[in-house]
Amino acid sequence: MISLQENVFPVCNFSCGNGICVADNLCRCFDGWTGDQCDEVCGNGYCVPTNSCVCNPGWTGDRCRTDINECSHNVCNQICINTQGSYTCDCNIGYQFKNDNLTCEDINECQTGDHNCTQTCSNTVGSYTCSCRAGYKDNGYGNCTDIDECSMGTSGCQQLCFNTNGSYYCQCNTGYKLMNDNSSCDDINECIVDPGVCPLRSNCINTLGSYQCNCIDGYQMNNTGMCI
Repeated sequence: MISLQENVFPVCNFSCGNGICVADNLCRCFDGWTGDQCDEVCGNGYCVPTNSCVCNPGWTGDRCRTDINECSHNVCNQICINTQGSYTCDCNIGYQFKNDNLTCEDINECQTGDHNCTQTCSNTVGSYTCSCRAGYKDNGYGNCTDIDECSMGTSGCQQLCFNTNGSYYCQCNTGYKLMNDNSSCDDINECIVDPGVCPLRSNCINTLGSYQCNCIDGYQMNNTGMCI
């Protein structure tokens, strides 16, 4: 501590501004001021009696006027934005902060509904992908449209094909029946299935997809289909 002797007055060859002259060419600054002539302030800090500055967090330098770039020290998990005297953290697209507001975690857009998928959404790290269910295809604009298996010839139906939304089904022509594979057709033997399909005094002859009735010898079929 500098003390003044009685009747001895120090001489400063300059103004101490915001302080007092305590010794030859030596100023003692008032609170909040610093510098040889007490004409400087601690920009982002506070002055201590030794005429020096104690900087606030985020600042450095002898007058606390130099910003510390915290981002150069990897303080954030993903994105760091330096600001004057501080910094802020952010997450990449597809991520969000955990409760600590520092660590980023993946957003499951499929669960939150924050996606534009029309059918199937699959979450990925930082994003998501869309896909279509079986029987549909992407039209190139993110929408799923029905695949017409019948017109494309990919149904496997042996005879008749009927397209539906997302699927199709097979049928057979008259005189045929659909097999267990739901695509193949087999001839129906009407003569066995319906023994009375032909009139009396006639024989039933099965044909592919149909049948014919022939009258036995000595009879002929009239215009009503009866053997007389």
